[in-house]
Amino acid sequence: MFLLILLLITISSLLLFWTARRKSNYWKNRGIPGPEPLPIKGNIDLIFGKNPLSLQLFNWSKIYGRIYGIKHGWNNVLVVSEPKMVKELLVEKFEYFHGRFLCPIVGDVDTNKFIHLFFAKGKRWKRLRSIANPAFSISNLKRIMPIIEDSIKININLLKEAKSSGKCVDLHEYFVELAFDIIARIAMGQRDSKQFKSEYCQIAVDAFAYFERCNTIEEMVLNCVLFLMAGFDTTANTLSLIAHNLVFNPQVQKRLFEEIEEICGLEEGEMIDYEQLSKLKYMDAVLKETLRLCPIANDVVNRRCEETTTLGDITIEKGTYVSADLFTLHRDKKVWGEDAEEFKPERWLSNDNIPTEYYYPFGGGPRICIGMRLAMMDIKMVLVHLLRSFELERCSETFVKPNLTGQ
Repeated sequence: MFLLILLLITISSLLLFWTARRKSNYWKNRGIPGPEPLPIKGNIDLIFGKNPLSLQLFNWSKIYGRIYGIKHGWNNVLVVSEPKMVKELLVEKFEYFHGRFLCPIVGDVDTNKFIHLFFAKGKRWKRLRSIANPAFSISNLKRIMPIIEDSIKININLLKEAKSSGKCVDLHEYFVELAFDIIARIAMGQRDSKQFKSEYCQIAVDAFAYFERCNTIEEMVLNCVLFLMAGFDTTANTLSLIAHNLVFNPQVQKRLFEEIEEICGLEEGEMIDYEQLSKLKYMDAVLKETLRLCPIANDVVNRRCEETTTLGDITIEKGTYVSADLFTLHRDKKVWGEDAEEFKPERWLSNDNIPTEYYYPFGGGPRICIGMRLAMMDIKMVLVHLLRSFELERCSETFVKPNLTGQ
């Protein structure tokens, strides 16, 4: 009996090793380059290595080109930064690539009741998206501007107190607190508080009342958490990146301040309006250029092939994952020019030769970030008040300019 058990274990181990070995050679057998994977683990050690994922993909693209394959455990992942293929993936063939890369613990996104908008796909995603869309319309965003401005003014006063100490101020900490406060005021205020009695907060009441009518309790709670977590983190990080760029490019900061003074020269007690924000063309250029170099959506723009199809001239089998490497695409010199890795907001001030169809800071296609307009509005309002109150300068604790080596 012992020998029989030992034989079964040996045979099972050999079968497992053979299967793992065969699966690890999936891309090699198809003639698609990529880093050598290990059986079972694939390239996970490098994916979650010392370099941030964006930099790891960027470095791989230098070795293997715009199209290469990696193994995420057992999963086959095609990484693409080829412009036309990215557009095909996100926009033109959305019906084939509408699912996301998910951890197995999530389960079946069609039947699991604990699924929110980010994870959902197919008809369920369409239902959740259509429910949430009205809350992010321009007319509704205009209504919540006073709430956002009040939160910003409180944060600016806190920054003034911190500055008076004479010590270096870590802006990122304040941006995180500010972004969290804004999204919490809009979406998570107490129902009986003065906030909820304000006419400006009615948008949140209306939106989540509609969620309550159309969603299960689980969906409603999870979508509230999703909007809260996604809403503050990305906004705070983008503000920090912009502040960093302004510190290292004082001429850009000066020009941006002058534009703000010209268009938003507010008197005491006056508030910013949406039309003023839309006139801030140079600020728009600074924001776009920051997001070009560091797209906040880069690590989450992946899709699952739901039916076998093609991308370019490559056949993508059902169940294969495709990751759009936006960080690399946004720095592609063949797309953006020889200065692609330089911070140059001026490139956005002319419509000549700007490849906007290959620009995806918030993802792209039908699954583009639903909170994009809100995030852009938040960021612009913060910058108006921040630069009218302070000049941003380097100090002894300012981190050095990011490089692309991960060092």
